[in-house]
Amino acid sequence: LSLALQRGDFAHTNLTPRDVKIMRDIYGPNLGDLKGKTKRGRPTTTDVEYVDTATREQQSLEEDIMFVEGIPFFVSLSTPLGL
Repeated sequence: LSLALQRGDFAHTNLTPRDVKIMRDIYGPNLGDLKGKTKRGRPTTTDVEYVDTATREQQSLEEDIMFVEGIPFFVSLSTPLGL
């Protein structure tokens, strides 16, 4: 915007490049420009833990539905695997 004002691209205006600098000092940078120009970072990796599930024991599975702030979650407990 400052460059366009210096070149005279806007006719019949009282704005100066100094006015644009003062505006940026007061309001900060344009958030739309920042969000559009900011690159998305690489997601963090997750460590995977493998569990040996090949067992020949009697097992039981208990399950329930738990609500947190109206959002349902399925909760289960398997023994003796402990998952």
